Amino acid sequence: MTTYEDIHAQLSWVCDAILPGDEDLGMPSASGAGVVTQLLPRALKVRDDHAEDFIQAVASLPADVPADRLATISDSLSPESFDLVTHLIAGAYYLNADVNAKLGYKGQESLPYDPDFDEISEIADRVIARGPVWIDTRTGQRGLPSASGA
Repeated sequence: MTTYEDIHAQLSWVCDAILPGDEDLGMPSASGAGVVTQLLPRALKVRDDHAEDFIQAVASLPADVPADRLATISDSLSPESFDLVTHLIAGAYYLNADVNAKLGYKGQESLPYDPDFDEISEIADRVIARGPVWIDTRTGQRGLPSASGA
């Protein structure tokens, strides 16, 4: 059985092909963000239901860096495997706190749910009072239901 350690050669080029980084924006590459060494193993522990498929997909890629890395990934993997590999690598990348800070992402927030039922009723009452109305897409004019109800 292939292990994570067995695919290190592929991961060293696959991760940076998917997330190469951008110096102008100050965004690190996947390897610069610690994806291969720290974050991807963590992501695979959390998503252990995908770990074996991920490892097998990456193992199917060449160990040596190809001339066209993205084309090699895209051409060598099935669409399902491509999605799995790219999503897990991207997900691991976003586990990096510095990456999230540079993106301005502060994490998930608990938003209170306190609906204003008076406002909702007011809006609904105006719609009910107006009755059925639509815009005729051919003329752009307001349409009203015909007397026959059609």
